[in-house]
Amino acid sequence: MRSAPEAAESSTQANKDVRPLTGNEAIARGAWEAGVNVVSAYPGTPSTEILEHFSKIGGKAQWAPNEKVALEVAVGASWGGARSIAAMKHVGVNVAADPLMTLAYTGVGAGLILVSADDPSLHSSQNEQDNRFYGKFASIPVLEPADSQESLDMVKDAFEIIAERTKKNPVQVLVEALENAAPREEITRLQFGGISVPKAVDVAPSRRLDIALRNVARGAVQSSFKSTKPIEECLASELILASKNDMNSFSVSKKEEVERVAQSAR
Repeated sequence: MRSAPEAAESSTQANKDVRPLTGNEAIARGAWEAGVNVVSAYPGTPSTEILEHFSKIGGKAQWAPNEKVALEVAVGASWGGARSIAAMKHVGVNVAADPLMTLAYTGVGAGLILVSADDPSLHSSQNEQDNRFYGKFASIPVLEPADSQESLDMVKDAFEIIAERTKKNPVQVLVEALENAAPREEITRLQFGGISVPKAVDVAPSRRLDIALRNVARGAVQSSFKSTKPIEECLASELILASKNDMNSFSVSKKEEVERVAQSAR
């Protein structure tokens, strides 16, 4: 059992290891720890401090004349093999929408994250805007941290977890997993008098994405039951299997099941 002075010294050391950070500072710190080489941004509250803090801790940071250029600088760095981040406030994504929509189907090189700092209650903006809809529209993954620690962890893990196991761009792995887990057909039921007839129908793009995301999450949760593996590992395994179109993936097997039933109802 430790004496009171030893316990106090241990507590003091633990407090020294804890760093209070704002959400923006945590994003910058997570980027630095994940080996991000370039951060490009257009200044605008509430996102300004991301680039400022990244520069302060020694990262390569560059202001851009507008948000479109900021994203294009980050894309160029990514295609050149450097992990990168583009940061902007919520209305800035409207300006950067042109290259963003193109990136959705061209892909990137090294890891790339677009940070959209939304502004609920209009503290420093002319409007409120929910940029999560950009994720659905472009069929790209969206991470939404709840606090500063999650901001750091999500940025770091987004680059690290899958990249370690696949040696591939983790965002590309996620995109491939969603492509393979999204059903193209499903069935609806048509009523003819008192008879219900199944009929195969095409699945809308937004619904395909919703189904794929739901089944990937269900697969990760199910594989974590009665297992010592953390949920992060289970999610990474599910995404990697789905990206390979492996039938051991819960989401891929569910897609095949839905499409098989739809095929019988053509």
